Amino acid sequence: MKAGEISSGDVAVKGIQSADGPREPDGSNYIYIIDMGELRVVDFGGIGQDQFTQELLDELGEVDIALTQLKNSYSEMDIENKKGFNLMDQVKPKMVIPTHGSTDMDTIAYAVSVWTDAYADSGEVIVESSGLSDETKLLLLGEPAMTAAFKNIHGLPDWE
Repeated sequence: MKAGEISSGDVAVKGIQSADGPREPDGSNYIYIIDMGELRVVDFGGIGQDQFTQELLDELGEVDIALTQLKNSYSEMDIENKKGFNLMDQVKPKMVIPTHGSTDMDTIAYAVSVWTDAYADSGEVIVESSGLSDETKLLLLGEPAMTAAFKNIHGLPDWE
């Protein structure tokens, strides 16, 4: 949990400071940018900022896959204020994978309505840069993907 860079072969990881909540200082959360091959994966951790600065957006660059929370009471992020969704609107990743308890059905249902190219899978998933488009996709893994009733209601296909 600190800022810095490390690399090995064609994998590089960079940690940058961010805030865990709107009243928390920078350094209370870290964002990890993982470059591997042709993919840039960003783990936003317990991000809680209300918005990203242009400087941070420039440092993030083009994000292929965002691992991020969409709901977290500590970060004051919920479906009512849509803070997690607003942050992803700034980043414009090619794929969003919800984390950190963002798995309640109201949040996931809203995510499916925002990112209409949504998939659910409970097995192993392989993501290649060639399978991503400029339009944000949503990939549900774990509990939401295994909830057959939710998957059937929303007609979500398995990841291809």
